[in-house]
Parts: sequence; C-alpha cells; structure tokens
Amino acid sequence: VPYITIDGQYESAVHEDTQKAFTQEFRLQYTGDRVDWLVGAFYLRSKKRSYQDIISPYTDQLIRQATDGAFGLVDIFGAELLPGDVFYRGITNSVDEQTAVFAQADIHLTEKLKLTAGLRASRTTFKADIYGDGPLNGGEDLTHVNQKEDPITPKLGISYQADPSLLFYASAAKGFRV
Repeated sequence: VPYITIDGQYESAVHEDTQKAFTQEFRLQYTGDRVDWLVGAFYLRSKKRSYQDIISPYTDQLIRQATDGAFGLVDIFGAELLPGDVFYRGITNSVDEQTAVFAQADIHLTEKLKLTAGLRASRTTFKADIYGDGPLNGGEDLTHVNQKEDPITPKLGISYQADPSLLFYASAAKGFRV
C-alpha cells in the first residue's frame, strides 16, 4: 500500500494478521412451574499473529531536507534503517484462553412476580510476545506479557408483570472484560 511517493519511488507499509480461534458453549436448561434454571460451560482459545513493516527508503533524505542537512536519521532516531529499508518492524504472537461456568435461576414468587439470580465464574489467561525493531521503535525490543484473571460476575433481578403489555423490573449485574 503506497503512501508517499518521491521521484517515482514509494514508501509502503506491509501488515498481515492471522488468527485461529475455537469457541464452544454448552447449556442445559429446565422450565418448571415455580423455577426455571440454566447451567452451562464456555471455552475459547484464540491464537493471533500480527506482522507489520514500514518500509521507508527516503527517511534519511527527508530528515536532512527538513533540517537543512543539520540532522539525519541516526541523529534523530539513533539507528540506521533495517535491511530492506525497514523503518519499523513489529511482530506480535498472542494466545487468549477463557473458560467459564455459569448458572441462572428464575423463581416465580407469584404468577406476576419473578426473582432472578445468576453467577458466572471465569478463568482468563492472555500471553503475548511483542517484538519491535527499527529506528521508529528506538531499536530492538522484546516484551513478554502474561496475564491471568479469575473474575466472578453475579446478576440479580426482580420483575413484576402488571399486565401482558406492562412490565416493571430492576436488575443489577457485574461485568468483566479481559
């Protein structure tokens, strides 16, 4: 994808993302006269690779023109371009894994009044290796990320069906994002 043209030549960016994911959820549900319930389990595993090169053969020339020759690429960024005139290279490999079990019950206190209670317990892990190189990155760098969380998210609600077209309700729930 060209983005700058100088003397018929161009600078470009190369970006490639690949992802492979597997998700599965199982539920068991029951509907009764006084109690309805639902239990289940969830699983997700996602592997992702992201690769990016910014190719910029004219960076040094542009810097020298902008500073009337006083500074060059090495003066500003402290490093030369990588082979292939790469100004920045970034590679990220990550794995996101999530498991959860959940349950919810609706208790019909009367024909019109219902109480709802639910709970979800999860385990999340996220691992990543993040590599960067080139003058724009300030040189070579490798960062390892390893994050694990075990959130528990409850839900409570109450509803009153005054008539077929009028429902009053209140609910509260705790949310979570990885």
